[in-house]
Amino acid sequence: MNKHTEIWLKFMRFAKKYCRCHQIADRSFFFYGYQFPLCSRCTGIVVGYFTSIILSVCGCVFPIELSLVLIIPIIIDGSIQFFLNIMSNNKKRFATGFL
Repeated sequence: MNKHTEIWLKFMRFAKKYCRCHQIADRSFFFYGYQFPLCSRCTGIVVGYFTSIILSVCGCVFPIELSLVLIIPIIIDGSIQFFLNIMSNNKKRFATGFL
């Protein structure tokens, strides 16, 4: 096993243990043949967190009502997948997680 693979596996184990992500391959992005340590929805959530921190530091203030509205797409997408067993694609999962 090469050094890059060992480092990637450490990231995967860390994400599974501390982020509680399921890491299903079909629901994850790949980069140069390596699966992301988080699924596409969790990746969107993390990117959204960091984006909101950067925007907050820059002085942007979002009303709580907007935050609540932006949660609706992830609830709808997750509910459709869970209750109707209709799967969405990774781009949609990332977008709903980011919001």
